[in-house]
Amino acid sequence: MKMKIKIKEIICLILLSAMLLCTVSCMRVSAAELSAGFHGNYRGEDGVDPGIYNNYAFTLFSKSNENGENLLISPLSALACTAMLCNGAGGETLAQLEAALGCDTGSLNKTVYAALSGLVSGKDHRIGSASSMWVHEGLNVRSDYLQTNADYIGAQVYSAKFDDSTVKDINNWAKKKTDGMIPHLVDDLPVDSVMALLNSVLFDMKWQEKYEKDDISDGVFRNADGSAKTVPYLHSDEGVYFSDENTVGFAKYYLNSDYMFIGLLPDESIDINEYINTFTAEKWAALWSARENASVVTAMPEFDFDSETDLQAVFKSLGVTDLFDPDKADLSKISDQTLYCSVFRQKARIEHGRNGTKAAAVTFSFLCGRAAPSELVVHLDRPFVFLIADAKTGSPVFTGAVKNL
Repeated sequence: MKMKIKIKEIICLILLSAMLLCTVSCMRVSAAELSAGFHGNYRGEDGVDPGIYNNYAFTLFSKSNENGENLLISPLSALACTAMLCNGAGGETLAQLEAALGCDTGSLNKTVYAALSGLVSGKDHRIGSASSMWVHEGLNVRSDYLQTNADYIGAQVYSAKFDDSTVKDINNWAKKKTDGMIPHLVDDLPVDSVMALLNSVLFDMKWQEKYEKDDISDGVFRNADGSAKTVPYLHSDEGVYFSDENTVGFAKYYLNSDYMFIGLLPDESIDINEYINTFTAEKWAALWSARENASVVTAMPEFDFDSETDLQAVFKSLGVTDLFDPDKADLSKISDQTLYCSVFRQKARIEHGRNGTKAAAVTFSFLCGRAAPSELVVHLDRPFVFLIADAKTGSPVFTGAVKNL
């Protein structure tokens, strides 16, 4: 009997090991990592302007809004990916990007570094970001471009075949870095793509004061389209209150008080899309500075949803057009090969409920090589005309036609 039990235990261990190996292999990246040659040397400095980040964040928020759709976007992830594009841009392409951002690339890099290095995680709460650059095996990328991104963004560098294996690698990378929240990023690679720039952000935190069973009850949520839905509501008394001429709100702390959830409710007379479209960095700065320590009775619904934002459309609306134009893009700081940005998007997901909030985003950009002129081909494989002519004047000495051979 003991022997049978031992055999069963051995079989279970073998099966468990096989499952673990399968899981690891599913998450493995087959592309060769080149990051070892590029170590981040920048260590930050005082005096970073927080306005750069906030202006970007709320401009992105309002410009990404689509009527009728839930909205979730990580400005941190988008900013890191934008910085990687700016670091490779020159000429009018760079001028358009800097005009849209309201700062030069040097200030942008320092802002991104400060934001990424300031992320605070602990034993029971996580927030983190990762960046990666995927380079086609045939693309020669300037080492100073890779070094700049290593300095400020800490981007991993992979040499990839840009075939189906690269699609799998990129999806596995996104899945791993978002703890499975974004399991599938892309279906395929854009035609002529030779480089991909990615950034992920993962936020996973429990409430400082959790909701007990008695704090949860069903209630009706009035949708923007006029319909209504019964959902679970979380009730609590909180200690931070926000208000201005058309807003009331509250804050609830996550574990260790390093981060908070802030709910802002516009006046009932204001359409939510109108409110989002006019929510600026200045408005938020005023709300934040005027916050009060006051007792607030709160209720908020549990929710979860996915969101996807076309950042190319957002940046075009801000006047950045050359970056996406094969004939005008200047990404010469990346490579001698003529490149342009064909895809710039972000996928995000949030799960917000009684235990806390888990949210993730991956921003991704694909750079493509401008197609070379088609090779000219002439095959005289059907009836044709011919001339024997003077090489200087073109005057024909003979003219003829071959109709049958």
